[in-house]
Amino acid sequence: MVNRGRSKGCITCKQRRVKCDETRPECGHCRRLGLRCGGYEIKCARRLKFKDQNHKFYNKTSKRQTSPCQELVHVSSPRNISEPDSAVAFYLGQYAGKGRETASARGFFEMLIPTYNAQPENSPLSLAVRATATKVLSLWRHGPRGLALPQTAYAEAVSRVRQAVQDEVERQNPATIMAIVALQLCESIAAVYNLRPATKVHQRGAASLLPYLKPSSSASVGEYIRRFVVHTEIASAIREKKPPGSEFVTSTARGSNPSSALDAIGAEVALLQASHAQLKDQIMAPVELANILSNRIQEAKRIDDKLLTWEQLVPEHWKPQRLSKDEFDSSIPAYQHACETYPSCQIATIWNFWRVQRLILAAIAADSQNRLRIYNAETPCVQTHERALAQELVDGICYSVPFYLGNRSRPMSLRDFTDNSILYPSDSMLHLDTSHIIAQGPWNILSPLSRLLALFSDESEHFFAALLRTGQITWIREQFLRVTILIHVAFALGKQYSPDRCALVGQYTEEETDKLMKLVRSGLRFASGS
Repeated sequence: MVNRGRSKGCITCKQRRVKCDETRPECGHCRRLGLRCGGYEIKCARRLKFKDQNHKFYNKTSKRQTSPCQELVHVSSPRNISEPDSAVAFYLGQYAGKGRETASARGFFEMLIPTYNAQPENSPLSLAVRATATKVLSLWRHGPRGLALPQTAYAEAVSRVRQAVQDEVERQNPATIMAIVALQLCESIAAVYNLRPATKVHQRGAASLLPYLKPSSSASVGEYIRRFVVHTEIASAIREKKPPGSEFVTSTARGSNPSSALDAIGAEVALLQASHAQLKDQIMAPVELANILSNRIQEAKRIDDKLLTWEQLVPEHWKPQRLSKDEFDSSIPAYQHACETYPSCQIATIWNFWRVQRLILAAIAADSQNRLRIYNAETPCVQTHERALAQELVDGICYSVPFYLGNRSRPMSLRDFTDNSILYPSDSMLHLDTSHIIAQGPWNILSPLSRLLALFSDESEHFFAALLRTGQITWIREQFLRVTILIHVAFALGKQYSPDRCALVGQYTEEETDKLMKLVRSGLRFASGS
């Protein structure tokens, strides 16, 4: 495609479609990435700007023939690049460059590539992304043994971030907060694989820098990264049954897309959930308690109405598409032989966050009604239709599992990206490039599945004990263990891998599965999601 306009960048930056700093004889970006700078076009050629749009005409099969690293590096470098840069290329390509759009942005990954490209070498963000990327690629190559590889890079990134935080100008730079968020992601990965609680030091640091961001437009990098930090705080508050800080509740009002709007409602869910959890430990007069419980039921209904309104206002193409068993391959495990597909992992995860919020409200309302019956026998029981609605929400999470996992059953490795035996139901309907689902899918469904198990294992949540259909909780446990197999976490408790997925799943008792779930959730406590 030919597009008339001025362009002064070097040939390599034009091919990579990034802004060139126009340093001569070689631009700074090419030197930083170790690329061969293609030089600058002669003056008479500057009147034309060629934009490569061949990717629009590639079919999905041809995309799956190329590895993710090659796909990113092919046009940007005439040679193989070094290990750190190949890790960055892999990470940015599979986790930030695919399956993302600003319309559903939570704020970090969508802004990561352009912000990273604008940073000088050895900047806090460059070092933090390199540390995280090296860890992620090492896990794909070596499994949990790859965790120890990037410790030097991680320490260097932490040191550089500390220096930046002390600088008045750097404190106001959105890239500095993005560097801290990248370090928190790195910490969360390490926490999950080591089955320990994630520390909050980086998340707290990112939150403390939000007041230093200069007010700007809703489309600015600073505003996007603010949304991500706020989203993580809201998600963590819901996960831990703690109230979010008042500054984060206020910040959700700045949202301008469906994800941010959902976070604004999520702040209310978190506050109600925390208040209800505290109520169980309080001693008060029966009349006072009855009034509070009645108000809780009304408040849960009010917030749930907001969530129902949110559902009506999301773009039509976001809506889940139901497939029956005849519309996808039988090798894909599916609950009740049905599944739902979505435009991307990002949008599917937003829907599951919505479902989890509604389930929490249903549990609060049901628990309040059951406790009210102690003081007033005329209080109605939880209605059949209320149970049916909650059952539908649980089913929705189950129906999303095939979209995230397809028919995968073995521990993840780089060969998954070129393995034509891996099938997804989305292939037959939405014609997606499924490489981003291969990379992001298991991690995105890990939190919703663990949330369901957490709800069912909570003895105080009697509402869910009698909710599920026969065998559904067993299916959910199996899918949770399946995810931990894919990301290599299932072997952390001394279990042995077998090519037969059922053999490993069978090694876990119900108690061991719940223990693993709690440990995984402690590692995810400051991660995005539910």
